[in-house]
Amino acid sequence: MIVNSARRNLILAFDVYGTLFQIKIPDIPEHMMNEWRQKQLEFTWRLALMEKWLDFDEVTKIAFKYICEKNNLNFNDSILEEWLMLKPFDDVSELKSLCESYDLFILSNGTYKSIQALLKNSNILDLFKKIYSVEEVRTYKPTPKVYKNFMNKHDNSYLISSNA
Repeated sequence: MIVNSARRNLILAFDVYGTLFQIKIPDIPEHMMNEWRQKQLEFTWRLALMEKWLDFDEVTKIAFKYICEKNNLNFNDSILEEWLMLKPFDDVSELKSLCESYDLFILSNGTYKSIQALLKNSNILDLFKKIYSVEEVRTYKPTPKVYKNFMNKHDNSYLISSNA
């Protein structure tokens, strides 16, 4: 395949949670997953507004503990391991054809460690040229600092995110 060099230098930066991966864990009811995800995001927004930092793994744990307490359930650390085993959406298989024409990156609130594990567990880690985590700037999306930092390094790029 002959690729236009201008197109080849174009970066498609994908969000991870809710874009590439389904926010579903077996044995956790959908309403609890939705609550967990909402709390997770709310906590990141509050941290960003307060200019405080906790990594996303810690935010994820705190949000899950909150949901367990709210629903009178016992917190179990092992469920956090399931967060690293989320299933990709079906169309993620199309990334293989995209990486022939574009440079694929990750731009995520997640930690490097967790993102790498998630991508590796789904056999798609090698499709991405680089992973950018908000750990680098120590604040969360949608803070402009996150995007400015990324765009200062990669101005020829588009963010692809599909969160409802």
